[in-house]
Amino acid sequence: MLAGTITVQGGKLTSTGAVLTSLKEQTQLLPSCGSVFVPKASGVCSLATAGDWGGLVLDASKANTLTESVVDTQRPGSRWAPHRDPPGTEPDLGNSRISNSAADGVSTRSPVSITGGAFTRNGAHGIKVDLTDVASSAFQPLWISGSAISGSGQDGILAIGLAGQTVTIDQTSVDLAGAFGINLRDPAKTRPLPRHLPSQAGTLR
Repeated sequence: MLAGTITVQGGKLTSTGAVLTSLKEQTQLLPSCGSVFVPKASGVCSLATAGDWGGLVLDASKANTLTESVVDTQRPGSRWAPHRDPPGTEPDLGNSRISNSAADGVSTRSPVSITGGAFTRNGAHGIKVDLTDVASSAFQPLWISGSAISGSGQDGILAIGLAGQTVTIDQTSVDLAGAFGINLRDPAKTRPLPRHLPSQAGTLR
């Protein structure tokens, strides 16, 4: 992908073992250098950089899943719109890697379940969750477990609008954050169980 986004509206994205990255990322199966999409400059191919493409824009009313997948060099990160549907349709990320985003690695206004995986070298937040407009429900918790978050330009994890929400953060490492390692705002029912928080900012809030 180059410049544009992958947008899914009215349907769900199911990704298992996929690699979503810039067309500038040369592979043996897809040598795009020198093509109409990635022309050479002075005989040299441009290197893949953060912000090459627009990331994923997904419909949060559907059960989107990313499993064992890689999302790299996106511009604003992967985004989910507000979630207003019954439990069971919240986004699910399992053992996936999102890195080198020019903004947030993941930005969602819906409850999300994230298990394992890594969120590295993202320009803003590794994971940003805004539940301000989401009705609280014990069946739709914010769940982050076993993930590694490193090199975020701002907070490793930022979650806001948490009044009445249930939040679980378990066995998650946050390293080299530009601001707070984990920043939870207005929590009512919070179960933070971090085992490793070596954030450079040195603060858990």
